[in-house]
Amino acid sequence: MKFFYLVVSTFLCLNVAAAKEYKVLVQDFLPLAGRNGRGKFTGAHVELTEAVCKKLKFDCKFELVAIRVGEEMMSKGEADVFVGLSPNADRKKIAYFSPMLTTSAYTFFVKKGKASKYASVTDLAGTTVGVYGPSATSRSLDAIHEKANKNFKVEQEAILETSFKKLDTNAYGEKSLVYSNKPVGQYMTKILSLTIEPLSFDTEKINHGVMLSKKSFSSDDYKKVWSAYKEVMDSDEGKRIYAFWHLEPYSGQAETAP
Repeated sequence: MKFFYLVVSTFLCLNVAAAKEYKVLVQDFLPLAGRNGRGKFTGAHVELTEAVCKKLKFDCKFELVAIRVGEEMMSKGEADVFVGLSPNADRKKIAYFSPMLTTSAYTFFVKKGKASKYASVTDLAGTTVGVYGPSATSRSLDAIHEKANKNFKVEQEAILETSFKKLDTNAYGEKSLVYSNKPVGQYMTKILSLTIEPLSFDTEKINHGVMLSKKSFSSDDYKKVWSAYKEVMDSDEGKRIYAFWHLEPYSGQAETAP
């Protein structure tokens, strides 16, 4: 009997040891990723990643960080995964990317009733535009700002919801807007009960995926994780996640892991 218990205990210990533990970083960027009022990590990219971790038997621990802190942690090998990010050259130096998971767009938000005043970017002259950053969103706005010969003022906020709250209370002035990922802005409008709305035009499409540290994953490991994300995206569970968060799954040209 003692031998039986010893064998079972050894087997259980081996199984526990076999589970790979990964630190998964999350920025405050709902509905893509974030933490809700009850402290639970949630959002489409979080839930898709949880499903991948379960599928691959990874022990994934989530941590909320500011975007720049998270990028530094990834570059130093202090974290393994960072969810809800768009790819760029700097990020690709330190990480692989999952398949693109979601497609959205950037746009401007204004106080309700004022959207008709803005038919295009040229109508921004003399306004103040709030934006969360530094981020891919703020870089997109910087490009618009330069092209418009800086004829509007940019106010960058370190906390995502700050710019939306300031817009809602006219803290930027009467002629003000917020530049945002559209689903993120719509989510903020809903949960904060704001009296704002998006303009009728988008500025550019944007795709988001998940960073996978090159210090944590070999190229072969990466291929397995990439395939797992694709399988989860196409599954019934994946479809439920996209529908619940009102997000579009990436539907661009088919990709393959290198």
